[in-house]
Formats: sequence, C-alpha cells, structure tokens
Amino acid sequence: MTYEKRAYRFFDMLDLGFEPRDYLFPDFEGEYYGNLDMKCWGKTPMALAAYITLDDGRKVKCNAWQNKDNYFGIADMPFDSRIRIVLEKNSKGRSCLVEASLVSENGGGNE
Repeated sequence: MTYEKRAYRFFDMLDLGFEPRDYLFPDFEGEYYGNLDMKCWGKTPMALAAYITLDDGRKVKCNAWQNKDNYFGIADMPFDSRIRIVLEKNSKGRSCLVEASLVSENGGGNE
C-alpha cells in the first residue's frame, strides 16, 4: 500500500486498515534489519512510533524522539523502506531504539 503522509495519527492509521496490535515493544537488544511498515505520531508532538517487520518475522514498535536527529531520520524515510535499527536496554531494563538508518527504499534486499 502506498501512503501519502510523512506519518499518520493513530486513528488515521486504523482507518487505513493498519493493525498496530500486531506489533510489540521489543524486549531484546542488538542490531536488526527489517521493513518500515508504518509511522505514527505519538501522543506528544515529540514522539514518533515506527512499526517494523524484522527479517526474522517479528513485528516491533519502536519509539523515536524529535531531539534524536529528527527521530533518528525515521520521519523522512519512505514507507516500506528497508532499515537498520539498533536496540539497547536502558537503565530501567527496557529495550530502546538508539540508532536507525535507511538501507534502501521500497523494501530492498537482505543484508
């Protein structure tokens, strides 16, 4: 599906038929590759949720923040792009997005 906006609001995303409940916050660390399925503006204007299907099939939701290089660059990445993400546990033991980069637009090949 082709999306026209930079990111969507939650209810607009639902109206498009996207199901965010299929995506879970990660509980693991490491470097991963996957496809950027959807982007949704958070409840605060400084948050952006990225919905990503990893190469191993897991579907994860990662939050990015405006003060981290424009949401780690995710805000400007096209939908269905192939991306690389790095997850690390914070001091509370929660996995957090600490890095993201565009590998290729429109799904690309495996790395």
